[in-house]
Order: sequence, then C-alpha cells, then structure tokens
Amino acid sequence: MPDRDDATPDPQQPVSSPPPGTASVRRVPPGKGTASVRRLPPDPVDVRRAELPELEESGPRERAGGRGNLDLILDIPVPVTVELGHARMKVEDLLELHEGAVIELDRRAGEPVDVLVNGSLVAQGEIVVVDDAFGVRITSLPGALPRVAGGR
Repeated sequence: MPDRDDATPDPQQPVSSPPPGTASVRRVPPGKGTASVRRLPPDPVDVRRAELPELEESGPRERAGGRGNLDLILDIPVPVTVELGHARMKVEDLLELHEGAVIELDRRAGEPVDVLVNGSLVAQGEIVVVDDAFGVRITSLPGALPRVAGGR
C-alpha cells in the first residue's frame, strides 16, 4: 500500500476529524489549490497623551541627607581599586623580571594615589599603614577632581 502522506488526498475518501488537541495538516502540491487570505481590520486603540505627575526638584541638602531610593542599592558590592601608578614595558623586559627587580612607576613618592570604583576615579588619597596592613586615607573627593571620560 503506498504512503499517503506525500500523495494528494483522494476526493472520494471521507475526511475524518483529527483527535482533540491535534492539528490537521493537508499537503497541497505546488501550483495546486488556492489560498485566500483575508486581513481583519485592527482592533480600535485608545490613544491619549500621557499624564505624568510633576517632578519635584530636590535641593543639595535633600540629596546629601535624604536616602530616597539609595537604600535599594546599598548592599551591592562594587570593586574598589587603588592605583599607585602605571608603567609601560616591552614583553622582552617583562620576561627578564626576577625576584628583587624594581619596576619604576609614573608617579613620584608622596604623590596621591587614585581610588577607583568600578573603574571610575572617585577620590585621591595617601597610603597609610594600619596595624600590619596597607590602607588609603582619602585626601580629595570628586568635587575637586576633574571628570575625565572613560573613568580615568
């Protein structure tokens, strides 16, 4: 008996309904049959101008003292980096490094170090020793620092 999936349906055969929950697919060879597509008009849409409440401008005192939505992000950890200085070296020079080698940085001793949060400069400070650990004492904050694009 030939496979009827790829053949055109026999018009003499009664068409049975598919079981509930299944779809009926009837294959029509290319060029045979006609398709009729009727486009329905879109549902009417109620269009209105948005009505938003007036925004209140907060003064510097409210921003500094009031917490507002800041409480939502207070527990999010962010990376804090302290940069002592930078150096640029050739790979050849890197391969010659050994214990006791000294890398000269682009800052002088006693110059402030940069404090970065998420890669953005937020403060400058000086290196201090607390017990047996290094720390940074903040000496200047963003208001006094020029903002540079790209976080540096």
